[in-house]
Amino acid sequence: MKVFISWSGNCSKQVAEALRDWLPLVLHYVKPWLSSKDISAGERWASLLARELNDSSFGIICLTRDNISADWILFESGALSKSLEESRVVPYLFDLDTRELGGPLAQFQAKKTGRESTLDLLRSINQNADSPVDPGRLNELFDALWPKFEARLRTISAVDESSQPLRTGEEIMEEIVTTMRSLETRILNLEKSVKYAVARPVSGGDRDDDMVYLELLNRLLQEARVRLRREPQNREFIRDARIAAEQCLFRIKRLFIEKELSDEAKKYSDEIRQEAQALLNLTEETEAE
Repeated sequence: MKVFISWSGNCSKQVAEALRDWLPLVLHYVKPWLSSKDISAGERWASLLARELNDSSFGIICLTRDNISADWILFESGALSKSLEESRVVPYLFDLDTRELGGPLAQFQAKKTGRESTLDLLRSINQNADSPVDPGRLNELFDALWPKFEARLRTISAVDESSQPLRTGEEIMEEIVTTMRSLETRILNLEKSVKYAVARPVSGGDRDDDMVYLELLNRLLQEARVRLRREPQNREFIRDARIAAEQCLFRIKRLFIEKELSDEAKKYSDEIRQEAQALLNLTEETEAE
């Protein structure tokens, strides 16, 4: 299993090299790759890098306070996110807190270089392996080999914290507002799709407006469910599925209040309501895992 390790800057490079040397000791099937040691002289750098990104099954981004805005880190993070699921790309924080991450790096589930977080990182790699190590065996290997890795981390000099100040409250608030606006836009788009139901054709053409409306609600649910099944760990898909389910439940409730439905529409709406509730329960279970 190839693991791509991204780094930028001297401190980040030391963390990356420590990981490169240590990971195969705990997980024997791991083949780490980082450019500082694995690009031979004379090789075509760009094409080799692209090939390694495509061939990797997991990505680790070594972050320090002096490289979180580095162009190279952002480039490789973007490349990894395009070729791998979000759950397979992990920022590894050496002298940072997760609250300091912003922009595209904030989408990933970061881990710090502490003992428990590093064990979580190895468990994530192991879960995505074709032939994973037994969890009990992994814990034993980690306990035996962690002191060696921890000692090496202690030899790495962190950058002066004053060189890169923490993100300000204004910056964090701005990111929250941007995220909320994006979410509101997604909800509005879903609502527009529902309102378009009467104008959207369905098979047969002889069904009343209520059945057409319910048909689109059902399509909305099914599309959300298919996406969630395809990538159950994709946080964006989980969020979309939850919104779709909540919107369907709300729309059906309002439909019953505002109109006298036919027996056929009532029966169909009950089926959709059960589907929506099941999808909502599924998103809650997925988020809890």
